[in-house]
Amino acid sequence: ALCATAWSLRFDDRTGIHLGIALIIAANLLFLAGSASLFLPAILVMNFAIMFVVPAYLGYLAKRRAGEDAVTLGTLGLNIGLAAGPALGSGLVANGNYRTALLACLVCFLFAFCLAIAGTWPDRGRLPLAKEQ
Repeated sequence: ALCATAWSLRFDDRTGIHLGIALIIAANLLFLAGSASLFLPAILVMNFAIMFVVPAYLGYLAKRRAGEDAVTLGTLGLNIGLAAGPALGSGLVANGNYRTALLACLVCFLFAFCLAIAGTWPDRGRLPLAKEQ
């Protein structure tokens, strides 16, 4: 969280979101390699990226005009994903193999990356900044 805060002060929350999701995708690709020697680096990258992208995402939402509502809905979405992801993943692993679950995660994070790019595009203006007091 501290890294994400420092990043957003120096750069922008949007790039933090994009970087974090890209790191999660990279970690997922390391998992798909199937090497035991890559497991620890993949876990480290994944954990860092998740702890980086969540504060950047909530910070981005908080700076918008509908800040409180946006952060509440964003947190709701995160919690639903944290509950549904392992439930769906365990079903995939039980009925198939780990590779199927990892491929499903990769597809979900690629989709999330595309949504993050589209939703935070500077010219979109869907969530304008809150007015200065």
